[in-house]
Amino acid sequence: MTTVLIFAVAAHATLKGVLAPAGTWLGGFAIDLGQPATLSALFGSETVPALLIVAVLVFGVVQSGASWMQLAMGALIGSLILISGVGTSYVLHDEFDPIALQGLAFSLPATEALC
Repeated sequence: MTTVLIFAVAAHATLKGVLAPAGTWLGGFAIDLGQPATLSALFGSETVPALLIVAVLVFGVVQSGASWMQLAMGALIGSLILISGVGTSYVLHDEFDPIALQGLAFSLPATEALC
């Protein structure tokens, strides 16, 4: 219970409290990477980086020694981020009252529970 309370207070300080200006400043900070700022621009096509990423993931899966059930559950949990973004964009799509895209929120509900 103490850990959850400390987390909620820290999240509130970061999102709406004393640390919010620092978060806004860090969010606006950018580094100019020049022209090749994407992997596809760096390699010349999308195929090469995609194949490299897939090869690294397959190597990691083979070396992990995890069962297929663990891998499937991990993939399902990882896809929740994508599913939540697609789901909220579908539900929140309103031309007259636009709402910012949201996904799975973890710290905002804890922050709002304090108020």
